[in-house]
Amino acid sequence: MSRSVHIALASAFLLAAATPALAQNYQSQVVTYGELDLNSRAGADTLIRRIEQASDNVCGDRTGPRSVRENSTVNACARETAEFGVEDVGHPNVTQRYYERHGTGYIEGSYDPYYDSAYAPSDKK
Repeated sequence: MSRSVHIALASAFLLAAATPALAQNYQSQVVTYGELDLNSRAGADTLIRRIEQASDNVCGDRTGPRSVRENSTVNACARETAEFGVEDVGHPNVTQRYYERHGTGYIEGSYDPYYDSAYAPSDKK
């Protein structure tokens, strides 16, 4: 079975904020992972490295002098694009390994800002 994820620039916002040269060079890259066992630590880590490399590739060349603003934009694009790539794969082990490594993200269902404990069912009667 051939599995792949399509990595593209993170968002229109990042494109608009990027320098004109970056905004005009829309790129994408396909990352294949059909041969990887995503349930294993090694397989998940290999896919994460591939996604991060593809994100770096589509968000801009990181060599040579660059302004602080441009560097910040490219780094934000690569980070956000990698996160989207991991989410697109949708495998729980890959997602967990990615967020363990980067210390970002959330655990689904861990916080509900609309939950009001005053209306929660009570065990006491």
